[in-house]
Amino acid sequence: MLHSDLVVTPCKRNSTRSGVSQGHVTNKDENIKRYTAAELKAKRTESRTDLSKVDAMSDEELERVIAEDEDERGIRPDWTRAKLILPQAKQSVHFRLDQSIIDFFKADGKGHISWMQAVLNAYVDAHSQPRAR
Repeated sequence: MLHSDLVVTPCKRNSTRSGVSQGHVTNKDENIKRYTAAELKAKRTESRTDLSKVDAMSDEELERVIAEDEDERGIRPDWTRAKLILPQAKQSVHFRLDQSIIDFFKADGKGHISWMQAVLNAYVDAHSQPRAR
């Protein structure tokens, strides 16, 4: 797995930092939306789907209704090229680090191990590029 567009920079406490999620490096502030309970309640709308009507349909009727829906017309998922990709298990290792390195990564609190992993991945990616001869 290569993170060729990963940029790892030191961060101060309470600042934005790259994190690892599902094997991808993401900027947490760009992907997380925060709402108050009142805002969430205001965003909720009642479903316009009559679930009792759907439950009363047979599978054949339901598929026919879906096929007739303009929004669904022509959409056929292609499962012939689907691949099952299972994540590789991580290996536990033990090694000693200078206290200054540990302090640097722990300064932002929770998630310092993931951050170390992201830094190591960036280093490996940067040094795994084919060399010109």
